[in-house]
Amino acid sequence: MNQTYFGMLLSQLLTQTPLLLVYFLGVILCAVWWRRAPTAAMLALAGCALLLLTTIGFAWVQNQMIQSRMSSGTTAQAYAQSLMWVSIGSSIFRAAGMGLLLAAVFAGRPRLAAEVRGGFEVQGMQPPPMPR
Repeated sequence: MNQTYFGMLLSQLLTQTPLLLVYFLGVILCAVWWRRAPTAAMLALAGCALLLLTTIGFAWVQNQMIQSRMSSGTTAQAYAQSLMWVSIGSSIFRAAGMGLLLAAVFAGRPRLAAEVRGGFEVQGMQPPPMPR
């Protein structure tokens, strides 16, 4: 691994800095608030960690592929197809991470009375009185 490889990896990760900071901050906040809402914190922690690792891992794999193509002489078509599959895998991991974050939003929430009855409450106008 030469200086160019690390430079490419670093530049790719620098473009992702805002997301990486949010994911890292999410991991820290989940650990801090674990006692307040353990189920939600666990799901959010898993989601943030998965997103963080996917972002870093995809950058690393992509750079590995670039380096191996330069040295092996892989055809452009084979390289594009490999990169496509890696991108699809990355998208699946990101979708799973976002799904965990979405599940964390609703985890441990109390059920509403309207949900228990199977309907919803209509608020606002009262029905008109019946004529006598």
